[in-house]
Amino acid sequence: MATNLMTEPWFHGSISRQEAEELLLKAGKTDGLFLVRESVTQVGSFALSMCFNNRIIHYHAQRQPDGFVAIEDGPKFPGPVELVHYHSLQLDGLLCKLLKPCLRPHGVRPKTFSGVHQKHIKDAAEKALESMGVENDTAMQRQMESFIGKVLHQSELWFHGNISREEAERRLQRCGCTNGLFLIRERKAPPGTFAMGLCYNGSVVHYLFDVDATGQLSIQSGPKFENLMLAIDHYTLHNDGLLYNLKEPCDASLFESRRRTLPRPEFQFPGRPASRSFGENDTTPRSPTVRMAPPVSPGPRSPRNPSSLPSGHRQLLPNEPGAGSASNFETIYDSVKLKKSSGYVNQFKSVQNQSFNLNSDSLSLGKELGHGNFGSVLKGTYQMPNGEKIPVAVKRLKSEELNNPKSEIMHEAKVMMKLDHPYIVRIIGMCTAPTMMLVMELAAEGPLNKYLKKNKQMEMLNILILMLQVAEGMQYLEAQQFVHRDLAARNVLVVNESFVKISDFGMSRAMGSGSDYYRAETPGKWPLKWYAPECIYFRKFSSKSDVWSYGVTLWEATSYGARPYQGMNGQIIIQKLENGYRLPCPMHVPSEVYKIMKNCWEYQEEDRPSFTSIWQLLGNIIYKLKG
Repeated sequence: MATNLMTEPWFHGSISRQEAEELLLKAGKTDGLFLVRESVTQVGSFALSMCFNNRIIHYHAQRQPDGFVAIEDGPKFPGPVELVHYHSLQLDGLLCKLLKPCLRPHGVRPKTFSGVHQKHIKDAAEKALESMGVENDTAMQRQMESFIGKVLHQSELWFHGNISREEAERRLQRCGCTNGLFLIRERKAPPGTFAMGLCYNGSVVHYLFDVDATGQLSIQSGPKFENLMLAIDHYTLHNDGLLYNLKEPCDASLFESRRRTLPRPEFQFPGRPASRSFGENDTTPRSPTVRMAPPVSPGPRSPRNPSSLPSGHRQLLPNEPGAGSASNFETIYDSVKLKKSSGYVNQFKSVQNQSFNLNSDSLSLGKELGHGNFGSVLKGTYQMPNGEKIPVAVKRLKSEELNNPKSEIMHEAKVMMKLDHPYIVRIIGMCTAPTMMLVMELAAEGPLNKYLKKNKQMEMLNILILMLQVAEGMQYLEAQQFVHRDLAARNVLVVNESFVKISDFGMSRAMGSGSDYYRAETPGKWPLKWYAPECIYFRKFSSKSDVWSYGVTLWEATSYGARPYQGMNGQIIIQKLENGYRLPCPMHVPSEVYKIMKNCWEYQEEDRPSFTSIWQLLGNIIYKLKG
């Protein structure tokens, strides 16, 4: 039997990774200093946070199907107490023995489940098992606790049951729609999924919780959670991609007459008083009531390696399926048509995997499409190993670039080879004969600014959908820690009227691990009209300076290719920006869209939204316009 964890002073309950690091830092960050915390994403699992060599290392102690816990490839233990005792004597895979506990303040209970202490969950599980005639079954106990965690939300203030999106917005508006006000509703399909309505700047933004094959919930590209309670706990502490932290629940009891009637409970947690508030000073929820059912055995989950990445760090992988795949955004895009478009799926993966250098005999050159900074751009075709001929764009270097192995275009090629996303121009490789040429995907309709000048009949809604694609592509770059540095309508290429790709990474830079901005060392030719103040004054580039450029690009697109700051020189532009001037709202542009532009042009970079936020805001605007 596992020893009672709740009595151990080094167990801090469901605190975040960041909170753990702050506690260890405050306690001295000496080698062997440690604490144990409850996993914020998986019921019954834990994290061991320890100090070594002036670093903080996190190990995931995962709950196994048999009820034991284990760090990846390590021995199994009945619980964290036994694990800690063992590793205080043995390294066995850890970087350092557990030498000194980081103690919980005297009288403070471990924090779990928004104030529902783990003891009460355990008590409920034990009582339920007793009623079923089950005793001393650790695996069954863990399964029951997991089940309880998955139904606890039904009695929470913020859970409104199966209501429509429109009703959710009405309720939030009636409750004041203050920043951080939120509710959760059930979705009709797919079953077991939820949507969250969150208030921000007077509007309601909707986030979808989809469920994966293992039963875990997540918002698009966000962390995965075993249940809603864990998700709400997490997003109360961290916005982590949301526009705002969860601050206050929209009280479902105010709308009880319309609320879905829950089944009459067969079991109630003992001794838990009701609560009508939500926050750090009063986190006790209403006494939760749940129906008991036989638990389902959870499948094993892949353990995670120890990591010293900063709290909240999340990197998106190329073409990672987002949790919002069944969301509003499927109705925004004509998804069937779009995904059949040339260039949506990577057609060149087999060639890219073989070599950076392509076979020149497989490349045929056609007419010139235009000139770039490094030479001419031609249309061509590339014959794949299976004989299929695919249209491509070929960037042919100027003669002065040929003998420069450190040239910007070589950098561009190496940067782009790492990127794989539908809304980013993919590079296929390099040909070196008869001259050096960069081969990449073809976007046949050319730059967005020129395309819109020739197609002024295009509806504003269609333009916004194209710019939503740009936001999604930039969201991907932001997650990959790439700074574009030259985002503009001229560098957004049109595949067809419903599909665009971000291009021209000649000025892009990878920020590198541990850094959130890149500082340019050489002056060069800079597109000042698209630059944020910190770029102009300090040559400092980050994803937030790309956000400023996105605002200008959005202005260009909704102005049908007009030039920003028409007739103004650089010095005048700088003076006007310093005095608070911003580009005016283009004709026929919804005020909510112009509000996004102005948010992108906040003088202080920390006040600008992330590309995730822009994508969410613009997506919601488009959804309403289509509706």
